[in-house]
Amino acid sequence: MAKTPMVLSGLALVALVTGGTAWAGTAQDSSQGAPTPSPAMTGKGPHVGHHELVRFASAVRAIQPVDEQAHKVLMNPHLAASQKRADLAHYDHKITTTLQHYHLSPVTYETLLHKAQVDPSFAKRTERILKKG
Repeated sequence: MAKTPMVLSGLALVALVTGGTAWAGTAQDSSQGAPTPSPAMTGKGPHVGHHELVRFASAVRAIQPVDEQAHKVLMNPHLAASQKRADLAHYDHKITTTLQHYHLSPVTYETLLHKAQVDPSFAKRTERILKKG
């Protein structure tokens, strides 16, 4: 498997931790307490057209600073758990708003993040768009 670009893997982590955007389309496994990937996430999925790829890459670029802020909150040992939850909920709202701006649902974004992790060709296409800036 190809190495996942750092931006994409970091965003997946924050979305998972916030419990919002990235896991909006998953079921909860009651025996393990962990999200179970939806059927759309289990394979490489269908081809993603250029326009959707550009919207996805634009969303990734816009979400990256929010991701960095959320990581700081997660790693701050001086923040109370309730403050962390409040801050992360705020960041989740920012992510959701950004996705709406780029006409992506949280489930679509989650699926494309997963596709970038399992499909080296898609990851390369995404990175090319991100580098064009």
